[in-house]
Amino acid sequence: MSVRERFIAAGIHVLVLAAAAGFIWFLLRIADILVMLVVAGIIASGVSPIIDGVARTRLVRRLRVPRGVTVLVVFVALTVLVAGLAAGVITPLITQATRLVADAPQYIDLLRGWVTDLQARYPALTDTATLINRFLEQVTTLAPPVLGTALGAAARIAGAVADAVTVWVITVYMLLDARRLKSGLLVVFPAAWRPMIGEILHTVGRRFGLWLRAQAFLMFIIAAMSTLGLTLLGVPYALFLGAAAGLGELVPILGPVLSAIPAVLVALGISPWLGLGVIVFYAILQQIEGNFLVPRVMREALGIPPLLTIVALLVGYRIGGIGGMLLAVPMAAGLQTVGAALLSVAYGGGGGDAKSGRSNLDNGTQSGS
Repeated sequence: MSVRERFIAAGIHVLVLAAAAGFIWFLLRIADILVMLVVAGIIASGVSPIIDGVARTRLVRRLRVPRGVTVLVVFVALTVLVAGLAAGVITPLITQATRLVADAPQYIDLLRGWVTDLQARYPALTDTATLINRFLEQVTTLAPPVLGTALGAAARIAGAVADAVTVWVITVYMLLDARRLKSGLLVVFPAAWRPMIGEILHTVGRRFGLWLRAQAFLMFIIAAMSTLGLTLLGVPYALFLGAAAGLGELVPILGPVLSAIPAVLVALGISPWLGLGVIVFYAILQQIEGNFLVPRVMREALGIPPLLTIVALLVGYRIGGIGGMLLAVPMAAGLQTVGAALLSVAYGGGGGDAKSGRSNLDNGTQSGS
């Protein structure tokens, strides 16, 4: 190779590296937009079966209602439903959250008195009581800035509402132009790859939709059961604490445990026996969730091993914080689907047959359950 050819080759390598670095920099700059696109895609995957079901009804077929009108009608109905539920729940939630913030120092003082009394009665538990006191001191130190941030979050509501509206609009357009978007994406790939890519998109979309609907169902069930149980036990702020338990379902494995801590602390501030009762209640609830609800609701939607779930959560948190954790599990399910497709092509020698491709994908994604 001549000096000129080496110089040209080196220049090409430099240009490729610069282009890759520029592309990564560009992705980082638009990360928030990419997150909104992913969220909109997940919502579209979850709502699409509902729209298809409405479109197949006898009345809609008889009137020959266009798909665009069906999409808008379903979205307006869902918006009204969500807004109605929010209007009936948000006001009591805000009231209870405000009261809990105001009463937090009182509960911490009660807990400290209980720990001091425990230490006086049982000197052998001195080390345990010391650890509890240190934990309460940390809570007292961290509570003001955390609660101040929570109470000052009203200034960010406008931005959050704007993002939610943007995601809602993107979701509508995704549903309206789903076929054209898919066709436009498939054009980028060689013709021999298009059947396999089409099946990957179909399977990923189906799993995203199943995850969204299953997640919403689990959140509602856990929130309702937690609110009812805490109310029967006589724990104050039951609605707020139950809603926190429901939101904890967004983070598998870790979320249910972390969301139980506020309820236990509030109960311990009232009575050690009430605290013990709340601990037992949440232990039973988590057994029901882990052994009955999640296996039956999430198995078809995800089917990924618990270890992969934990790794996905850690990676998601490292990349995008809390938002990254919320999207980590469905993204891991999507990557698992892509990996199963690539393995089926590499070792199965297929990919061109749509039916065999779908079968391979389904078998690959269900093997983790």
